[in-house]
Amino acid sequence: MRIYIFLAGCFLLLAACGALAEEREPVLPRAEDLERVAITGGGLDVSITDGSSIARLLEDLERSVLGNTGIPSVRDIPEEGDGLVRIDFGFSSGGTGTVFLCRQGDRLLLEQPFQGIWELDGSLKDSLLSARELAGGQRSKKE
Repeated sequence: MRIYIFLAGCFLLLAACGALAEEREPVLPRAEDLERVAITGGGLDVSITDGSSIARLLEDLERSVLGNTGIPSVRDIPEEGDGLVRIDFGFSSGGTGTVFLCRQGDRLLLEQPFQGIWELDGSLKDSLLSARELAGGQRSKKE
């Protein structure tokens, strides 16, 4: 009888862990850990180095997440498509982290490689369109 109770407990624990994993948010860096953010694709080619602009972009990203789609991310880079935007986070300590924004029909998605795919609301579009302003007058890569 003990073995059945133990197995039932293990099953419930694993089921709970799976449910929690589906609800997690994207893991975005803290603004103070970043030296720069580069946004490329979708007509953008901007590098942001101002700390307050980086913080504002991260806040906009976090605020626009509607929820986890439940779709697994199984690639380093999503398939190229209309509106694919790459956001590279350059850490002060070295190294980079990357997320991608892409469209799937009418939905705007944020994909964090091997972590998950989240649906975003439309508010982030305005932030990306004003990315040059977020750069605070800094030189973009095209200049």
